Amino acid sequence: MENVTVLKAVLIEKVSKNRATHIYEYAETINGYRIKVDEIMSAEASKANLWHDVDFSAIYKLAQKPESHEKEYDRALAMLEMSVDDQITLTQQEFEQLVMDEWQWKQAFTLSGSLYKTK
Repeated sequence: MENVTVLKAVLIEKVSKNRATHIYEYAETINGYRIKVDEIMSAEASKANLWHDVDFSAIYKLAQKPESHEKEYDRALAMLEMSVDDQITLTQQEFEQLVMDEWQWKQAFTLSGSLYKTK
């Protein structure tokens, strides 16, 4: 199946739910990231104060700050809400993103979550 037609109201509900899940997961991830930054920077600062070797590779890894993709959900929702159609035809790729919540960035987002979530 290449295309599917869905009710706009159902699609808006699904994308809104996916957006809420993303916001929650991002909040957990960024909180864990901040904790990790504090831990690593404190440890490395202590080493530097004692004139010990600083692990710059640990600090460098912190450059991979988790990203929120909330705006992508917002854009999709705005487009759906502005549409005058009651039914929306989705391509397979659009269905994967909007309904299945499988975006191009999703794997990297999930990985960063597993690295930083505290739970």
